[in-house]
Amino acid sequence: MDILRLIRVKHWVKNVFVIFPLFFSGELLDGDVSSDIFRASLAFLSFCLWSSAIYVLNDIVDVERDRAHPRKQNRPIASGQVSVWTASFLGVALFVLPFLVMGLVLQNVCDARDKFFLCGILYGLNNLFYCFLLRSQVILDVFSISMGFILRILSGCFIILLVEISGAVRRWSYAPRLAKRRIKREF
Repeated sequence: MDILRLIRVKHWVKNVFVIFPLFFSGELLDGDVSSDIFRASLAFLSFCLWSSAIYVLNDIVDVERDRAHPRKQNRPIASGQVSVWTASFLGVALFVLPFLVMGLVLQNVCDARDKFFLCGILYGLNNLFYCFLLRSQVILDVFSISMGFILRILSGCFIILLVEISGAVRRWSYAPRLAKRRIKREF
């Protein structure tokens, strides 16, 4: 149970953005889309694992700060329920596993695989910058987290082999983070 709290399963809903291109593309109305649905589902799962890896990393980096925080002190690493070593191993596994699975699934679709992997790498790098540098920068944090949503959407486009990517979909991905930032500032 502590591992599930550590990997923040409740936040996986944010990764549904990976599946949006399947709906926006109109592909669902065309004949057989079972392979698109399968690939989009695996892409969703990949981003769930990647985002969990980032949450684990963040908790490792913030362990001392979390121990001193009245609410965050109960997080699995800060409370000692999960060791830093176990969390480190888990974080690496969570980040590497999607590359292995998607590499096997997409071995015959090289272009989609390469673009998907690039999005995964950029997602990881973006979140590393966020964890270590950007989260304390007011505007840059918004762009960084918004970039995570954009990368999810682009990955979904690449995974279903969608060639044309709508500008509206790209712009729309900024909305969740801007709304969250405004709510945080008001309270």
